[in-house]
Amino acid sequence: MKKDTGHYLFLCLIVLPLIIIGIIQVIIGLQIKDTIESTAMLLNTRLRQRLTIMPSRTKSVNLGQEVFVWIPYWDQKQAVASMENHIDRIDYVSLFWYGLRADGSIKPYTGAVEDERVIRFAREHGVPVFMLIANLPDYSEGGDWDDERIDLVIASSEARKRHIDELLALMEQHDFDGINIDYEALRADQRDNFTLFIEELAEELHAREKLLAVALHPKSGEGKQNEKNGSEAQDWIQLAHAADQLHLMTYEQHNSDTGPGPIASISWAEAVARYAAEQTKESGAKIFLGIPLYGYDWNREKSDDEEGRVSGLTYEQVQKLIEDYPDRLSWSDEHEEPYLNYTIEGEEHEVWFSDVDSVERRIGLSKEFGFAGVAFWRIGAEDERLWELPPLIK
Repeated sequence: MKKDTGHYLFLCLIVLPLIIIGIIQVIIGLQIKDTIESTAMLLNTRLRQRLTIMPSRTKSVNLGQEVFVWIPYWDQKQAVASMENHIDRIDYVSLFWYGLRADGSIKPYTGAVEDERVIRFAREHGVPVFMLIANLPDYSEGGDWDDERIDLVIASSEARKRHIDELLALMEQHDFDGINIDYEALRADQRDNFTLFIEELAEELHAREKLLAVALHPKSGEGKQNEKNGSEAQDWIQLAHAADQLHLMTYEQHNSDTGPGPIASISWAEAVARYAAEQTKESGAKIFLGIPLYGYDWNREKSDDEEGRVSGLTYEQVQKLIEDYPDRLSWSDEHEEPYLNYTIEGEEHEVWFSDVDSVERRIGLSKEFGFAGVAFWRIGAEDERLWELPPLIK
């Protein structure tokens, strides 16, 4: 009797708990496996859908707007926080981490943090992540957007292949879902080679079920003297056939190199959007209308080459100015953008910026032309109210 009781106690106190723990571990393991598999299936489904060429859309179609956002390495903490807070409003993320160096190689920018957690977070929420490559020199190199380093990687079939192989290796190293090409200020004579590069890169990416996005300089036609900004090197018809997304950089109409004025006047953006719609109408809805989420402060007393003439502003900084000069805030009906004039220490300033109202009007413009969506340059410094706009709520 004592032996049977001891055996019974052994089963109850030792064996049975171990069996229960084992069963719980199996159940948890299956749940984790299901979660991982379902997340992967969601992302793969979204990628397959976005690799499918969509039919042309007309203005009469009432479209929801997809949202593409950029995260810059120089303000990554703030931008990632914005992404995490609004991930349910975001469809694509692009990480501005990599630059084309003077020797044609690809390197992270000085100060860029290749944080894999950012990629994982987005993917866990079914949001594809692009890696952005730009021809903007690193701070350590100095200079502005450099067309000569682009020659090193697109001027011949051999150069293009080497460059594409390096891009693909970097993409696969970090398991990105696509590549975002941001090669700016190119020359007109680079047009054919740039088109070939995009076509060849697209072929390699699509074979791997990956996406290709290309940044486009704004233009309202071909050969216009006031639009020699790099757009001459971009054949929108051919690029639309090859790439999955084309991002209109419909901002910087007035910038640090110009006098004060709207960052993206609605009439100017509309002219660019209309031309884009005409040029890409046979390639489906691939256009994303770029929308600025920042401001500029011009000191009207300083000369064009004088330091401190123009300062970039976050929306938080704009709000501080509005608090200090509440009676100077205005809205331009012509440009559909807010602005502010103020005087400090005897110097006149003019500020133009983006807020929830200007963003809403530009989302409406994107919908009017049947575009796929909007692209926000950039998050982390925006008017938080824009995330509650009806077109962004999924």
